[in-house]
Amino acid sequence: MNLNELFSKLEAGFFAVPEVQRYFVWTNSQIRDLINSIYNWYPIGGIIVWKMPRSFLRDCEGLVRPLALGLPEENMEYMVIDGQQRLTSLLLVKRRSIRIATSSGEAERKIELFFNPRNETFELGRRSFVRDPNWFNVTDILNADTVHEILEQKAKLCSDDSITRDPVLFRKLETLRNRLMNYDVALIEAKLDYSKDPLDLFERISQIFVT
Repeated sequence: MNLNELFSKLEAGFFAVPEVQRYFVWTNSQIRDLINSIYNWYPIGGIIVWKMPRSFLRDCEGLVRPLALGLPEENMEYMVIDGQQRLTSLLLVKRRSIRIATSSGEAERKIELFFNPRNETFELGRRSFVRDPNWFNVTDILNADTVHEILEQKAKLCSDDSITRDPVLFRKLETLRNRLMNYDVALIEAKLDYSKDPLDLFERISQIFVT
């Protein structure tokens, strides 16, 4: 599944995690490294999911939760067995801010991730990056309709129209957009049987190492 399709499914609430799984714990530095791996076509590992029957969702209501609070729960289709941290990280980068469940209730997670097209590096946001012509917000890049729109926004912030005509900036930003849309993520569908004992299924899942 390419990232463009995956982002759509993430925002539509197609993915859920069992309550026995740990919460989202990745740091913003780990998220930065994930995006860097995608940009460089490095492998990020497969995502193991189980397509939940509607009968399971009915019988085990309350035993699964969405990746982030506020996502439409009626669309939950896949239980994430291995890949919660990576999927939630991608959702966070796409939205910039999400609310997540925690051991003490809930919390807001934010990220400001920037890309420098000239040296092709990623850094967590600093206030100075907003008006720096060499740094572009990755969330803005993901959500803009065109690269030209991104360059126009930066040109206004920096009061420098030459940014819109810079071929290096255009080419590298286009490369990043293409990779964030076309990178293939392996979605591996597990075969699970919960018909005999649903609680046993959750116990077995809790023993699997999840990332």
